[in-house]
Amino acid sequence: MGGAQTTTVDVHLDKKTYKVGESAKVLIASPFDRSDVYVAVVRNDVLYATTLHDVKGAPTVRIPITPDMLPNAAVEAVVVRRGRISRR
Repeated sequence: MGGAQTTTVDVHLDKKTYKVGESAKVLIASPFDRSDVYVAVVRNDVLYATTLHDVKGAPTVRIPITPDMLPNAAVEAVVVRRGRISRR
């Protein structure tokens, strides 16, 4: 299978550390032209989650930093490629 790697998704944060009250700017490097993107912040449980539908390119998500996220919460993303819907 050639082309882009489609088994991993790169997640890029705008900073290394955050303080409560700040917002993290997260770039999801989707390997697909069109996709649905599920983004979550986890630390023992899901602390924040959002789903973006019919995304074109690499979306950016702003996540408000809460006390529960510190220290060491992780950002995870799942990208699902959207194909053309065939009409019969």
